[in-house]
Amino acid sequence: MSDHAALFDALADAPPDRVLDELVTRLRDADEPDLLFDALLLQAKRDLGAPSVRASTFDGVPEERSEEFEKAYLAAAREVVGRHADVGRLDRAYDYARTIGEPELLRPYLDEVDTNDFVGPDADEERLELLTAIALQEGVHPELGVKLMLAGRGTCNTVTSVDTLWNRFKSDERADVAAVLAEHLHAELRANVAAEITAHPSGGEIPEGNESLRPLLAGRPWLMADMSYHTDVSHLQAVVRNGRELEPKHPSFENVVELAEYGAKLDPTLQYPGRAPFTDFYPSHLRYLAALAGRGRDEAFRYFEKQLEAADANDRPLAAMELVALLRRCGETDRAVELARKELRDMEDSGFSFASLCRDCDRLDALADAAKEADDPVRYAAALALSSKPSDKSSSEG
Repeated sequence: MSDHAALFDALADAPPDRVLDELVTRLRDADEPDLLFDALLLQAKRDLGAPSVRASTFDGVPEERSEEFEKAYLAAAREVVGRHADVGRLDRAYDYARTIGEPELLRPYLDEVDTNDFVGPDADEERLELLTAIALQEGVHPELGVKLMLAGRGTCNTVTSVDTLWNRFKSDERADVAAVLAEHLHAELRANVAAEITAHPSGGEIPEGNESLRPLLAGRPWLMADMSYHTDVSHLQAVVRNGRELEPKHPSFENVVELAEYGAKLDPTLQYPGRAPFTDFYPSHLRYLAALAGRGRDEAFRYFEKQLEAADANDRPLAAMELVALLRRCGETDRAVELARKELRDMEDSGFSFASLCRDCDRLDALADAAKEADDPVRYAAALALSSKPSDKSSSEG
């Protein structure tokens, strides 16, 4: 006997013009989202004057009503996403959400995920892959995605994935991801250092109640002797590099500083150079982080100005963007705009926009001046149109 025998009987008893309504009502009550999706589309086609036996195609839908059917399609898919997800079928929910290009519909359900469920050999590998794909690859919840990968895949795979996806993250997402990685690697590194101290004949006591690396490294130069290291140095470099996204008030900021301090103690052969202006990788990051925290700012500005001047033609724009970012984050917005005007005024891609910088810093006068220098009347007009009070300088130069 069919599982839907009662449903067939009810549909047979319904008036022809109410059959689809009866079907939708009963499928909602029966928790059959996949069938419900098709039923909702057939219902929509009927209401649009295009009755059909083919649910999900545009066949028969008048061109002038195609937009209405598209809206009905999206509404049906969204309802089905929720119905699948509400009962834990995130795989099926994901199929529908991805089809309509709205994986973010699953964000509320990801917030309920416990990453501890994916630690150890008994973890559900298939579910881990699914959740990681939604959270990290689809960008629905990058912070959770990184935590899931760390729990189930370890540091190496996680750092590699983050580096691959980094440019797709938004600014706040980058900070969240950087914080998770910094906290994880800092704890891992501290545990490894503490283990070596404990095993060493003259290691001494491990201070309790202090999670800092500094007291463990202080007075123990043998920890770093003979090219020793306590974590993968490429992972260390990646986490420090990403850690530039954090603000000093963030709880993980000091973790990044301590990771950079540790890196600076490594044998020089293990301190791989970065791209300008971070060629001297760890010392330059320590200057950068200190400046963000309000220490040695003038010295840091001079240092990065020298790095900018020393950079070759390929690296000069990147060195300029980093110095502009540092100046701006330190409150030196006018200096940031003037440097960008000199070095980056034509830059509107690669993650930087001179026009956006001028707008965000309320320096549309600088944008107008740069437009005149570049003989660009369109950008000049755009700057004036956005500015309620163009500068006298911008108005008088000719």
